[in-house]
Amino acid sequence: MLKFSTLISVLFAVMITDAFSQELEKWMCYESWKWGYVDKSSGETVIPCQYANAKNFSEGLAAVQDAFDNKWGFIDKTGQEICPLIFKKIESFSEGLAAVKFKGKWGFIDKKGNCVISCDYKEVDNFSGGYAKVRYGKLWGVIDKNGTVIAPCIYDNIFSANAAIARLELERERVAKERERMDTQEQKSRAQEVNLITTSAYDIILLRDGTEIKAIVTEITPVEIKYKAFENPNGPTITLWKKDVFVINYANGTRDVIGTASTSRNDRQGITNCYKETAFGLDIGIGGAEVKEIFSTALGFRVMHHFSPYFGIDFFKVNWITDYEVEGFGAGAWAMRIQIMPGVRGNSPAFFKCMSVYTAFRLGYGMLVGCAPIISAQIGGSTNFEGLSLETELGLNATRTFFVGFTYNYHKYFGSFPGRHHTFAVRLGFNFGK
Repeated sequence: MLKFSTLISVLFAVMITDAFSQELEKWMCYESWKWGYVDKSSGETVIPCQYANAKNFSEGLAAVQDAFDNKWGFIDKTGQEICPLIFKKIESFSEGLAAVKFKGKWGFIDKKGNCVISCDYKEVDNFSGGYAKVRYGKLWGVIDKNGTVIAPCIYDNIFSANAAIARLELERERVAKERERMDTQEQKSRAQEVNLITTSAYDIILLRDGTEIKAIVTEITPVEIKYKAFENPNGPTITLWKKDVFVINYANGTRDVIGTASTSRNDRQGITNCYKETAFGLDIGIGGAEVKEIFSTALGFRVMHHFSPYFGIDFFKVNWITDYEVEGFGAGAWAMRIQIMPGVRGNSPAFFKCMSVYTAFRLGYGMLVGCAPIISAQIGGSTNFEGLSLETELGLNATRTFFVGFTYNYHKYFGSFPGRHHTFAVRLGFNFGK
């Protein structure tokens, strides 16, 4: 006769087995407009309607979206949360791994919610046959379930992971056939080259654009890679930005995948994220000018691009500068100048978070568009007061977006209103963009 405790254990095991054997299907409760899951055979509600969105079960788990903050995670067939609802986007499980998007990048988690492949990629595909295609920047490659790079991200497009691997195999076969066709002298030359490489091994640096560099790596910092050219080991040390390097294959057979290493990525972001790569800026200035000009206001708009963390170029900047009590015209006169000035801009390294010093130099063209009427004489309305504009600026990037600076603006007029003008102003501004 079975003991009571044994009977309870058997019944509990049967209930659990039955729960996991159910074929569940997502459905929406129209009363609450939320999603839950029902038993496909009986129509009975198994998991209540409490999610903003949901996907069907795959490999025993289903992706669901929280109704409060719209974040995604995974639940099992009992409704238990297996993976926390913290991801912006999520895909169903395939071959034991699921693609997830976190902080704008894609990676993979296992069925326990552990991050198996860090979120470093712009775009990924589900695993198929043990491989998945991934996009780093604008180029595609292939990884395996350990995150190991099987095909480097050097392709403009890949139909599938297996297709990319097949392409690599074909390339290897082509190289092998080329070697077979080499004559005896070429074989000897090749043997001498291999012997040279064996006695003087080199590292291979693979850049993101697919370029390979034979090198002797001497130092790797959080933002730079320093090396000497293999052909000239006694020559100067050459420096690369770490952000431009995808992988380093060392002479001893080890490799360092710079593009997918989360520590390298974080170190790099600590520098480059302080500066917007492409942006437009808006600034407002308040100050004065020459002795008889008591007040000046300025509104500026610029479009710029950074070519490195510390150097950029202003493609153009438009200034509207309004001066009151213009010299030579008496009290009550005002003049507005419109200036178009391209220029260059340099930033110091960030010395506290994203705080840095910047300097700018711009040279362009402008015109005086009018003056107010003074006494009985009409002076305004003319646009032939034209000339060159020069502006220098020194300031502080307080944050990645906000800056404050001091500017000196010099304008040399020609035509019917010759002369020169100076304006000093304190600028407050913002950078928008990416």
